[in-house]
Amino acid sequence: MSRTIGATSPSIASDSVATMIAGVLAHTPPRRHMLNLLRRNTADAATLEEAVRLGYPLTLISCTPDGLGNLPANQAVLLRHDPHGWHLIAAWPYPTHAAQRRWQHILSWPPLCRNHDHT
Repeated sequence: MSRTIGATSPSIASDSVATMIAGVLAHTPPRRHMLNLLRRNTADAATLEEAVRLGYPLTLISCTPDGLGNLPANQAVLLRHDPHGWHLIAAWPYPTHAAQRRWQHILSWPPLCRNHDHT
């Protein structure tokens, strides 16, 4: 299994989400110690190309934007790159009722497909 992964969380304030993802990967089974994470605040074709150029065969996008290839919008996705391009490994839709629930303020909300309105 690769020891490198790109993590993109589309938002200017996504460091809290990237830090949370890094912690989950390192400290929950199966633990991935010494994992090399590439953190980016955008999820677009240029960012995916950068990940390939830098040698990251996997990427986790915390909230896919509309129009990013054939990926499902507004979901967290895991992608793998091979000589034929990026391929969807898994997708996790956010529950439809999530926007109506109160979330912890420790995490930035937009990278988790939730807008800025803190209802």
